[in-house]
Amino acid sequence: MIVKCSVASVLLSYLLISSAAFALDQEADWTRLIADGDADMANQRYVQAEGAYRHALEFAENHWKKDARISSTLIKLAESCNAQGKKEDAEALANRALIALQDAVKAHKPKNASEEYEQTAASGAIDDKAGDIFAANEKYPEAEKLYSKEVALWERYAAQKPPSRPGNEDFFRFMLQSVGGAQGKIADTDDKLGALYAREGNFENAEREYRKSQVIWEKEDGRNQPSVAKSLVNRAACFGLQAKYDQAEPLYKRAIEILENSSYRDKSEMAAALENYSLLLKKEGRDAEAMALSERAKEIRTKFSATSH
Repeated sequence: MIVKCSVASVLLSYLLISSAAFALDQEADWTRLIADGDADMANQRYVQAEGAYRHALEFAENHWKKDARISSTLIKLAESCNAQGKKEDAEALANRALIALQDAVKAHKPKNASEEYEQTAASGAIDDKAGDIFAANEKYPEAEKLYSKEVALWERYAAQKPPSRPGNEDFFRFMLQSVGGAQGKIADTDDKLGALYAREGNFENAEREYRKSQVIWEKEDGRNQPSVAKSLVNRAACFGLQAKYDQAEPLYKRAIEILENSSYRDKSEMAAALENYSLLLKKEGRDAEAMALSERAKEIRTKFSATSH
């Protein structure tokens, strides 16, 4: 199983290396403001979060130039605005974050494999978060551009080959490619592109992206893992929406079989797969089979809801 780094940890790691020197007390002040905003976001206090992030942005812009902390603060501020329905403000801030990160990347050349990875991860994280904002606001061309850019970024990083006589830095770089989950990040973003195309009704492109994700997870995790089941269900849904039931059904069956033999057999992932397959069967007039799957999905959701409270 791939070890995945959270966006927050990736950004924080990169922020620590993005400038040659900085005062620890200044960083502590900025970090405290960001932590206050993050806590407010987690508790859905979006107005308060916006206030904390605006203070953090003012602080960052007054103390650092061409620094990734500025782009990090801008994208968090954009998220807090978007959560309040302030879409135009959110999109403008997201674009500012992208420009600020570009300036920071140009000003900071990685000195080693660790910094190279952190820079790639930070850039990908900003693209991802900005893409999420545009996708949520139904600005699909903008979101597609950012997700595609993120995929290309990670593909370039993952495609680097070891030299014939690798040194320590080369070893560390390729270790990070694996442990850092470069392929997993590509697959996750392929899923986002698939969802984007599906929302646009472009099911052919959506199925293509989900198929790419499936291939990656089969290679990274194995053919019979829950990560593969997710891609199978997404692909099946695309076929179902095009009334290609004969192509959708075997994918649902395989996904359910995988989940049945995993720790997800009684979780929401299984319930969703059963519900989607049930809808397909109902469209085909196979009501008895559809009802059986629907009932099992209800039982799982009821049980899961009871144990999660």
